[in-house]
Amino acid sequence: MKNLLIANAAIGLLVITLSGCGKNNTSGNEHIKTDKTIAPLNIGDVAADFTLPDLDGNMIESKSLRGKFVVMHFATTWCPFCNAEAPNLEQFYQEYKNRNVQVFVIDVLESKDLVVQKLRDKFNLTFPILLDEDGAVATRFAPTDALPDLKRDEVMLASNLIIDPDGNIQYMSLLDTHDFDAKLVALRNKMDELLKDDTYRQTSSNDFIQFKGGSSTNVEIGGQSAITVSFQIKDGYHIQANEVRDDSLIPVKLEMETREGISYGIPIFPEWKEFKMEGTNNRLWVFDEMLDVKIPLTISNEKLTSDYLLKGNLHYQACDSWKCYFPRTLEFEVRFSIG
Repeated sequence: MKNLLIANAAIGLLVITLSGCGKNNTSGNEHIKTDKTIAPLNIGDVAADFTLPDLDGNMIESKSLRGKFVVMHFATTWCPFCNAEAPNLEQFYQEYKNRNVQVFVIDVLESKDLVVQKLRDKFNLTFPILLDEDGAVATRFAPTDALPDLKRDEVMLASNLIIDPDGNIQYMSLLDTHDFDAKLVALRNKMDELLKDDTYRQTSSNDFIQFKGGSSTNVEIGGQSAITVSFQIKDGYHIQANEVRDDSLIPVKLEMETREGISYGIPIFPEWKEFKMEGTNNRLWVFDEMLDVKIPLTISNEKLTSDYLLKGNLHYQACDSWKCYFPRTLEFEVRFSIG
């Protein structure tokens, strides 16, 4: 079978790209783990939902990733092309993980111990690896007419897919041994194109958080003072805390404009809450309802006026119970008096 895979892969690369067809939800079939029914595949189709275990035994539901771009790579430990791509896929993950992109390898028909030894540890992979133990997920994603001499759960080996934040397939490539793209150049190009697409930015345009104002302690020249800024988080949503348990999520960050004569200490955030998203065992550290952040500052410029205005940015990622959204930035202004 392994030799057959290599021989048939030489047929060429199947790359499906978005070309004037829009984002059409044309196939909403959900994956049932024991169902290996072959489904047609078109760019813009809704990706089949699935639930698979990771190497730690956590059950990962694909629908819990709505709101993110998802890059999936199907692999086995014996596939030389998969192994060649593995370190480049890790590099891809490190470069894109803070841009609302989640990377997975889906290993097909192999045991956990083998995958840990020959894939995760061998290539020092830090993104999740899921186990497709019966090959059903690989089968569901295999295009109907591609590489007909192979079993359906073998067609997807060394393939790459991009699923958009709405759950639609936007890119797919199958193995091409004649023009093998081990460095994932085509995948990167498509990912960059999608990240620049205003369509996806618009899906994240909801106002999740509002600036509610600021207050200050006695701000005196030469002394240490503090400003507290307050934000209201919309009901039904939360934002990631200033520390995150999952490094694919974006921690909240507060930045103040640089002004001569004003220096800032590290912003002081409140204690985070633990939150469990639907469809996953992962527990996140989040803020919800009101967020008050204390900003230590020192004034050293005696020429500053008594009434002063500072500008700042709050960088955050909002989530609801089912999905996380594109990171956003909220600009705000806070006024305080000196002396």
